[in-house]
Amino acid sequence: MSQFPIPAPTDFKRLIPTYVQEARAMASTMFGPADERWTYRGHWSQPQQGPMMSPRFDERTFAIRLSDRAMSNWWACVHEIGHEALHSLAPVSLADDTHLEEGAACIMAVRYRHAVTGNLVSGPTTGVYAAPYRLVSALVDADPGIIMRCRSDGRRFRDISPADLRAEGATLRDEELAFLCSPFHSQQIV
Repeated sequence: MSQFPIPAPTDFKRLIPTYVQEARAMASTMFGPADERWTYRGHWSQPQQGPMMSPRFDERTFAIRLSDRAMSNWWACVHEIGHEALHSLAPVSLADDTHLEEGAACIMAVRYRHAVTGNLVSGPTTGVYAAPYRLVSALVDADPGIIMRCRSDGRRFRDISPADLRAEGATLRDEELAFLCSPFHSQQIV
């Protein structure tokens, strides 16, 4: 019988490509298909920089930058990979990121970390990720397939409109749907 949380493997860094592949598969199952024309080209860490998905649009490749903390902490590594794997489904530039995508990425990070480590953590409750996480959680708690249906044709998150979500049965208020479909950091909602 397994212990939860599972003890960290001593050589977890060699498992990072496997984690990326698993997390992408989980994300596509939860939130719609990955654009298969994109290829994973690796990961790296940069001192005092946070995690991010780094696409090269001309090559259709992406890499994942992990934080310094993730390179020395298994739980942080798996959490960051879960978050960035969501972004790798349909890569966009940072300027094209939406609150909907960031909220889904937060859900993905929490669920992937739990699936791999057995460590159940809560999502963000403060800061810029709190409202997207709360609203996307409300969407998928009410209807787990709503985002997948909106992305069934491989659409990027930025191309989903409030009308698309409403047509799929979203019950959030109009201003909440507008917030989710707006560029990340462009506005706040209470």
